[in-house]
Amino acid sequence: KAAQLAELGHVVSARPGCAGPIPVPEHAFAIPVVHYFEHFAASGAETLLAELLADDEFRTNPVLRSEGLARVRARILEYPVERGLLEDVGDAVRTRFGNERVRFRSSSNTEDLSEFNGAGLYTSTSAAVGDSTRPVDDALRTVWASLWNARAYDERELANVDQRSAAMGVLVHGAFLGELAGEGDELLGHDGSGLLAQLPGAGLGVPDVGGREGLDRVDRPLHVAVGLDTGHLTRVCRRLDR
Repeated sequence: KAAQLAELGHVVSARPGCAGPIPVPEHAFAIPVVHYFEHFAASGAETLLAELLADDEFRTNPVLRSEGLARVRARILEYPVERGLLEDVGDAVRTRFGNERVRFRSSSNTEDLSEFNGAGLYTSTSAAVGDSTRPVDDALRTVWASLWNARAYDERELANVDQRSAAMGVLVHGAFLGELAGEGDELLGHDGSGLLAQLPGAGLGVPDVGGREGLDRVDRPLHVAVGLDTGHLTRVCRRLDR
């Protein structure tokens, strides 16, 4: 994800009506997978996973597998982040975003691939420097640990992905408070002010378009517009009846 975002930053569209650079989050940076590997080994999670993978019952019993993966995640979550890395990440966040909230997003080597997209399998979370309720080290470990979410493991098994090759990097960028989060079903076109897309709607929270604060719940598919200048949701165009 981080590498592909970097590539998007070099793309300049020549399409009529939406020419120019593709908008991407400003000041984003990536935390390479090497730091995941180091934490994975130091925490004992790597050794535990190797033991679990050697157990036939772990592979065939979904209940035991879920319990085992929870233990792997717990080791990652409980082990402290290496001090030098934590200082470097904190400094990078502070320099780019100050005390504003940022997103720590999964950027594994087993997602967004042509043969395996991995959509929705991993966890992204928020952090802010100096915010005790959203500490940077917790955010980092949460994303790392999500590589071993039960659903993620099972989906990789189904796709014949070697579990030992899986690794987690982290993409960090500013948080868009009140954003609409969801996977687009269909790109519908361009209306002169933004890109039109269809979203599934079920259970999504979208910024209320009537001027009130908060989020509306949407239980049907809807069309939305995303501003070309900011990449933000500009309006809900219409809800679909189907």
